[in-house]
Amino acid sequence: NFGAGLLFRLENNDSDSLNNAASINAILTTVTSGSEASALVFNTITGGGALTEGMRLDATGNLTVVGAVSSGSDLLVAGNSVFGDASGDTITSHASTLTIPNNLNIDSNTLFVDAANNRVGIGTASPTNALHVLSTTTPQFRVAFDTSNFYTDSVSSTGAVTFDATGTGAGFTFSDAIIGSSTLSVTGAVTAGTDLEVVSNASFGTTSPNRITLSGNHANITNN
Repeated sequence: NFGAGLLFRLENNDSDSLNNAASINAILTTVTSGSEASALVFNTITGGGALTEGMRLDATGNLTVVGAVSSGSDLLVAGNSVFGDASGDTITSHASTLTIPNNLNIDSNTLFVDAANNRVGIGTASPTNALHVLSTTTPQFRVAFDTSNFYTDSVSSTGAVTFDATGTGAGFTFSDAIIGSSTLSVTGAVTAGTDLEVVSNASFGTTSPNRITLSGNHANITNN
């Protein structure tokens, strides 16, 4: 790099000598004739050390800041922005709201926010519902109390839906009626607190042991 700069020197409170405090350097980052490119480099000191680069404005208008960026008003960036240069870096916002006027795509459809339709997609950039999860890896959905007690929901390539509960008291409790127009397959016991009504065909005890237990006072069979 070739260039020239402006050096600022100041006195400290211990002596009358001047000390380097800051500098602004104009440098050529590309020196090839006809292809020159330049940058402005801003250097400061901390802890009495040497001048260290804190900010750079390159030939294309990109601004690189080493350290935090604090703005008392709006901070407007036109074009692409990169925050952090390492996996351990964090982005912290103390604002109570985050406004995204356009769509937001995080990690190539890992999380997608459709701002126009107020939808969220996981695994898809074209959500068709308020929450749309798309994955060929099953199960696609999991709700957990802890790592040992949870339930999963999966959809197969043929459209079959499977609910699976795992835990010390694994099971499903439905507080309202279950209404379905397709086949309902249950692996395990079915306990009904009130009526259990089957409108279409029903098969019980298709595997060994073949047993139906009625704990109530009576059973009504309206047809054969």
